[in-house]
Amino acid sequence: MTVPLYDPEPPTSLARIIPSDVTLRFDDSADQQPQIILEIKAKEVAAELQSDSHLPKITYRFNATDVKHGAEETLSASHLKTTFSPVETPQFIRQTQNLPTPEWSSGDQAHPVEPAVVLGFMPLENGWAQLPVPNLTEQIYLDSESNQEPEVDREPQTQSHTDPPIALVQGALSLGNDRHAVLSHYANEQPWSLTITDADALQGTWTLTIEGSSLKLTAISLELQNPAVILNGFFWLSTGQPRLQDALPDLDNWVAGLRSIPLKTVSPQDVFPSVMLLEWPELTLQVRADAAMPSAALKPWQFSYTIDPDNLKELTDKKVLPKNIFRNELPSTLPLIWQRHPYLPMIQALPLTQNQLPANYPSASRQLVPYELDAISTESPRPQEWRFAVTSNQGLRSGRTVLEKLSRLKLGRKLLICPSCRFQYQG
Repeated sequence: MTVPLYDPEPPTSLARIIPSDVTLRFDDSADQQPQIILEIKAKEVAAELQSDSHLPKITYRFNATDVKHGAEETLSASHLKTTFSPVETPQFIRQTQNLPTPEWSSGDQAHPVEPAVVLGFMPLENGWAQLPVPNLTEQIYLDSESNQEPEVDREPQTQSHTDPPIALVQGALSLGNDRHAVLSHYANEQPWSLTITDADALQGTWTLTIEGSSLKLTAISLELQNPAVILNGFFWLSTGQPRLQDALPDLDNWVAGLRSIPLKTVSPQDVFPSVMLLEWPELTLQVRADAAMPSAALKPWQFSYTIDPDNLKELTDKKVLPKNIFRNELPSTLPLIWQRHPYLPMIQALPLTQNQLPANYPSASRQLVPYELDAISTESPRPQEWRFAVTSNQGLRSGRTVLEKLSRLKLGRKLLICPSCRFQYQG
């Protein structure tokens, strides 16, 4: 929604944008019907950033010219870099797994946090991803002086009611399927939402076609550059504790066995800079054209689990984290993929089954084999193409898969936590 620059009233909608430039022009090209073109702009992105092909952006498209299939309406986010809370997420994992809160002391005798990571278990289509999360606390950030003071753009006493707002977006725009009325129609989807809270710049075009004495809206094109986004329902971790039988959590608690971890786009003003990043090459939503309950539908999507090298270097230089954080020799802190072997059936070793009641009851995860995730071999090893994807329109209910580059993993080295044997025969 847009309003005139002189409107002093607070917004009455969930989100609104005050444009800085509005242009209205008439187009009567010979090869099409006469049109009225409305163009708006709000703020400007620096010239050196406009040519950056990897600049995060959100693009909205509306096209009503397709008579056969009706109007098409999509919203695509590209090159988003998001992260979870580097304080609340490890705290959640420690609480669910009954782990102690880490301590760290500064000075010449400083030693890296032990353990340096806690492991979050993300469900996959046929197993689990055992992902490392730096074992940090708010106190560790403060003691190591790795936090940032929140910036204040303008002193409150100097801001008058007639001044334009500091943020480009007033309010927030949230799209998703997390309303109960929508989820009841699409039971195969997980609840999710994408919320836009701000952006660095916006430009858009409305196209109205003249049909007789009336105007018909035929197209809209909007682009938000470097948006601030919050994602819910895309990154889920187990609320269970790894069991003695197989070193994995289970989903016996099918009501609350998983929790959605909120994600937000990375900002230079983050108070606690995060080491881990989730990068999204493209995330597309599309309006369900023939739906009984109008809502946004997720197209297939993927993300990479990686790091911010600058934030990691700062914490390793201060001896808060070790340089081999992703290549620890301890099996209990290795990043692993637990999934079925594509060709060979597996059987757990007998001692593991003796921990179960009854002892002859087979474990639900007996076919899962640990595969070690690859890391780039440098002075400070880091994740190499840890990519995960949902390849259907059914959301996470259809499963999350490890992409092909991760399928060529070597069997975990010396993983004595889960011995097993396998059967194979020729022919």
